[in-house]
Amino acid sequence: MTTQTSPQFSMASAVTLIISVIVISVSLITFKKFKAFDMEER
Repeated sequence: MTTQTSPQFSMASAVTLIISVIVISVSLITFKKFKAFDMEER
């Protein structure tokens, strides 16, 4: 491994984190909106 850190790698990791946070928040909102957790309970 090299000691140099490429700016593209850091940018890609930052974009991945931002997209992950957006996807997780949208998923939680839709689960609460449609009450998917209540449907699974018996």
